Amino acid sequence: GDHPLNTRHEYMPAIVISNLGEKATGRKTKNSPHISMPVKYIKFLEKSIKENLKITTEINDVYHGGYNTLWLSQIKTKNRLYVVQVEYNLDFIHNPISQKVDLKALKIMQKGLNKSLQSLYKFITAKRLP
Repeated sequence: GDHPLNTRHEYMPAIVISNLGEKATGRKTKNSPHISMPVKYIKFLEKSIKENLKITTEINDVYHGGYNTLWLSQIKTKNRLYVVQVEYNLDFIHNPISQKVDLKALKIMQKGLNKSLQSLYKFITAKRLP
């Protein structure tokens, strides 16, 4: 966007993917001992989004995951549950002249993100197959 998002005067990157971890790497830190998705998976997703949408993707930049990311990642299930928060800059889908959502741009964003999430799923599940 064209204005800072918070009191630190940070601007929204094109896309931010969050796992509660360290900025840029997604690793656990002293202040963030719990991450919602392993580093190798969030790095895979970062690369996939960059390839599918051709726009910059940041890990835990401005946003690092919130309550829902933490809560969902702590649910105990039979299978491991990985959680990632995806935020994108609305400037990519908002027409500043008409003040309306550009539906064509929105569809491109949705298709690219869906393709990347499907690739991530295949990457994760391929690791578990014999």
